[in-house]
Amino acid sequence: MGLSSNILWHQTTLDGLKGILNEQGFFYSYSLESILSRESKNNLNVAFPMVSLCDLPFSELNDYIKKYGGYLIGMKRTWGKSNGLAPVWYCDSESTILNAIIDRYNQIEVNIKNGKNFTISREIFLYTLSHIKNYEGQLIAHDFNKYRFYDEREFRSVPRYKELKKLHPTIQPYLSEKDYQDYKRKHKNTLIKTLKLSFEWEDIRYIVVKRKQDIKTISELLQNLAPDIHPQIFTTQQILEDVIEKLSQQGKTILLSTHDVDFAYRFAKRVIVFYKGEIIADDTAENVFCNKEVLAMSHLKQPTLLQIQHILMQKGLLKQCNTFAKNIKQFQELI
Repeated sequence: MGLSSNILWHQTTLDGLKGILNEQGFFYSYSLESILSRESKNNLNVAFPMVSLCDLPFSELNDYIKKYGGYLIGMKRTWGKSNGLAPVWYCDSESTILNAIIDRYNQIEVNIKNGKNFTISREIFLYTLSHIKNYEGQLIAHDFNKYRFYDEREFRSVPRYKELKKLHPTIQPYLSEKDYQDYKRKHKNTLIKTLKLSFEWEDIRYIVVKRKQDIKTISELLQNLAPDIHPQIFTTQQILEDVIEKLSQQGKTILLSTHDVDFAYRFAKRVIVFYKGEIIADDTAENVFCNKEVLAMSHLKQPTLLQIQHILMQKGLLKQCNTFAKNIKQFQELI
């Protein structure tokens, strides 16, 4: 699978996803960016109005989903291009170009404090900085001291200053950290509900939800809003299963920790069970999940398909056999 996809993903919560669909667009919101460079003693902390998406293939979505809300809407790349979304420019704090930009910006700030008119220059440099992010740094919300932002391959839409002044003069093109916190307290969030990045229903390719019941919720909402549009809706579990299946077909070994016995039974060739820090079983999935002593000791339930197969064999509805179905297709073949 390629490093990039033809989809731009925006992650949100369930309520956020419903709001995006009801509004048929993404509200801009202030995002506080912290840029570290060698030229500055302290991080440059500025909040910019933006809509953020990312360019990730399905195979890399699973890690991303866990960080920012768990619900995704996937837009066509052509929509992003026509709306001027640009990939973020990732710079290491030591990079020459970043430090040159920060150095020049600091000089402009000094000139403004000294009464010189450098407002236009400041706007140009701040707009450039609104598309720059450190290659890696702190992700405070998740307690990561060294998080690689580059792996997210972020795309942004940041309104240009002259457009804001002309169409939305009350919206500030950037906020200091203090003004950002004041805005957040006043509005209870960082959204700018008078500024929206719209889309046509045909621009949606995929929607990813957390739970199976969410599929019905979102499908019914779309039926009311756009009955002729039917984007594919997946659960995060389906994406994970698809990724594992493809990697397995490529002959790659996957090490996975889970408490989901149905998932482990379906995909694992080898299962290791830990109890109180010790290994109490290390065998094939079939042997482990047929071992009643191991299941009782570890407080694990037998996988659903295995339970059904044993019940049918006990009732004489299925022939006694040593072959165990690990998915619905195999189960149908046994019947």
